[in-house]
Amino acid sequence: MEEALQFLSDAGFYFIASVDSEGKPHVRPFGSRAIVDGKFYIFMSFPKAVYTQVMENRYVELATMGKDRSWIRIAAKAVPVENLEAREKIIKIHGGGPRQLTAESTMVFELTEATATIYRDQEQKTITW
Repeated sequence: MEEALQFLSDAGFYFIASVDSEGKPHVRPFGSRAIVDGKFYIFMSFPKAVYTQVMENRYVELATMGKDRSWIRIAAKAVPVENLEAREKIIKIHGGGPRQLTAESTMVFELTEATATIYRDQEQKTITW
């Protein structure tokens, strides 16, 4: 799990794929990610289309490419963290990024049932959590 987080962090941003209520895919750049107490989290502001899509269909994929042309894909279930204090803790650890995130306007999702696949130099490594 830590290797997957490091890959995303080194890349600076990743893309998240979700689907809307009609089954149409949507991909957008993201930067939020954190491991807190052994759990992997991403977060997003609401109300936004991506938030609505993930709440309706919890399965997402994340992908990014490294400078050495290696790349990672993470398929996971995004489980919302409803507890406001827990969201505040996770956001504080992440640092909030370029804009100030608050637990009241940001939903944190724990990534569960996750499979991360790293492709590097024609080799493949799979990490699950």
